[in-house]
Amino acid sequence: MDVLPDAIIQQILSELNNARDVASSSCVSKRWKNSIPFIPSLFFPRNAFLSASDADAVIGRMVSLAICLEDLVVYCPFSAASLASWLTYRRCSLRFLELRMDSATQEGHCSEVDCISVANRLEVLKLWGVSMTRSPNWDSFRRLRTLEIIGAALGDEAIKDTLKTCPNLTDLALLACDGVSNFSLDLEWLERCRLDFLGPGNCSLCVDSTRLQVLEVQGFSWVRVDKNSKLRTLSISKNAGILYGVEVGKLVDLEQMSLRGVQWSWSAITTLLKCGSNVKHLVMKVEFSGDLKRCSHFRRSIWLNSLTVILSFKHSKSMELCSQHYAKRTASKNWIQVL
Repeated sequence: MDVLPDAIIQQILSELNNARDVASSSCVSKRWKNSIPFIPSLFFPRNAFLSASDADAVIGRMVSLAICLEDLVVYCPFSAASLASWLTYRRCSLRFLELRMDSATQEGHCSEVDCISVANRLEVLKLWGVSMTRSPNWDSFRRLRTLEIIGAALGDEAIKDTLKTCPNLTDLALLACDGVSNFSLDLEWLERCRLDFLGPGNCSLCVDSTRLQVLEVQGFSWVRVDKNSKLRTLSISKNAGILYGVEVGKLVDLEQMSLRGVQWSWSAITTLLKCGSNVKHLVMKVEFSGDLKRCSHFRRSIWLNSLTVILSFKHSKSMELCSQHYAKRTASKNWIQVL
């Protein structure tokens, strides 16, 4: 192993990211051990250590050695003080950071979020189980392109202030989040957005990002999208409660559209079908429809009315329409059957 060229050793080590594999490779030979500082990524799985104190010591030692570290993923428990020191060590090289905050120790939970601002050269940030009911003390993340927050407790002002610190995002995902009643997006460079908010509450969404191409939302009762949007993929679902209204412009670039949920107002359905008449692939699975709270099962007459709109789709290649009583699949716009 000692006679292998440096380029080959570094190539092998660049394929390793699991912390256990990296630690084992340091025992191969002295040259391999000396090459550990050039490892670009480290991943610490959830069950890597028996306690948070053990994790703090080992992770801190490995992060301090990896002087070229670009990607850091930590799923195991850790403390806020240790996280701050790790990020301080590698604030200049770190580009990708993923943390399971629900595995973190409870002491100093707020400071764990605040200290992330030290790594202001991040390009991708993913947080699991974080609590953001108050605004984080972050500076501007101008290099950040991707932000994912999963299973978080959010507040209206907190998430608003968070997005202000990330003005150049192209990808945003807020999944399985709770606590927001009104959500607005006006990020100039945003291209892909996934929003999944929990609960049957009346939550509203306003999207003013004109470069947005993919929008997938779940849990909103009102949805408004900028009339000049260039959406190519649109998915709206409401698994609990009623979707009252949707406001969009003519979706001339739309290729895929999905409407799903338990209860939709009829005006919301017809608005989307008319505005997305150029869609190529359509999926509609709605169990109840009606006006406001007077919802009932889809009736045959409603299906016929909806199909009248759908038949005007000149570019549609595939459709899937389902309700509790009526279902229909087509592979061509020329073949439509109501059961």
